[in-house]
Amino acid sequence: MNQAPAVIVKKGGFLAAIASGFFGLLTVSVICVTCIVGYGMVLADRHLVRVVTSLPELWDSLPPVISDALRDRRALDYRGQVDVVVRCVEAAGRSGERRTVIEVANRGNEVISLLSLRVTLCDADDIPRDEFVTYVATPFAVPDEREFRGPLLPGETRRIARLVAPDRALAASFEITDLRVSKAAERSPDAKSPSATVAGG
Repeated sequence: MNQAPAVIVKKGGFLAAIASGFFGLLTVSVICVTCIVGYGMVLADRHLVRVVTSLPELWDSLPPVISDALRDRRALDYRGQVDVVVRCVEAAGRSGERRTVIEVANRGNEVISLLSLRVTLCDADDIPRDEFVTYVATPFAVPDEREFRGPLLPGETRRIARLVAPDRALAASFEITDLRVSKAAERSPDAKSPSATVAGG
């Protein structure tokens, strides 16, 4: 009589059970995280589309001083429309003191939202004696802050003066370090704009 082969069942030990449970839990966790991330990406894509489509309305709802400043762009090719003159003159009424006078004219048809100059002062031997950086135009003006002078409109000229050390031989040179321009946004008639309240004194 043929005897059937015996089936041997090996029971795993305690460590094997722990390892099996751990890897099972890890597999389930990976699947859950993948599903959550995928669903999150779908939601993010939907919200991103909504944000992009609502950007024009968002721009129009902002105050003009902020929305126009955010619309600017770097325009180094606009330098040909900007006339800059820097010179050193003797300060009136001050013995030996000199003043650096910066004169900038916007000859183009765009609003200069940011213009920074690096001015170098040299002696008679063309050796640099001093230098400074000044902002001729900024996105908005701040009262009592000389470096926040506001934008420079088309056709306008701005003059800036700065005292320097007494030296009759100083000569000034400059370089444009940054130039940004912005066009004022054309707001739709139904665009919401914040109302300004003027309090009488």
